[in-house]
Amino acid sequence: MRLYDGQPFTPTVSTFNFATGGASRPDQPGSGKLDQPTVEKWFKVEDFVPVPTGSFRFGTAGRNVLSGPALKQVDMSLMKNFALSERQKVQFRFEVFNAPNIANFFLPVANVDVANAASISRARAGREIQLALKYLF
Repeated sequence: MRLYDGQPFTPTVSTFNFATGGASRPDQPGSGKLDQPTVEKWFKVEDFVPVPTGSFRFGTAGRNVLSGPALKQVDMSLMKNFALSERQKVQFRFEVFNAPNIANFFLPVANVDVANAASISRARAGREIQLALKYLF
């Protein structure tokens, strides 16, 4: 069993240029956290404002100020050994990964100046079942 709290991440700006006075991190006038985040909107994009070009300063958003979705995974296996001789065995294995088939999502889009900001578009693999036969000697 694996249970993890959300992975921290940093909101960023995708269209910055250090040479013209832009910043890779936005200003953060609000907390950015939502009470009920969804995969369509994981954090408040409006709480992160890109630093104006030509200001030659860093944004006020800190590093890792937001947390991504939690990870919950239960893996199970059943094994049975069959003796062929005193030194040889065959093992039958039945393994299930992510047995309850819980949706575990990746981090949301951290760039606050793009159309799909704060959305999650990818998930980890669902339930996987495998059978195996192992020869032990």
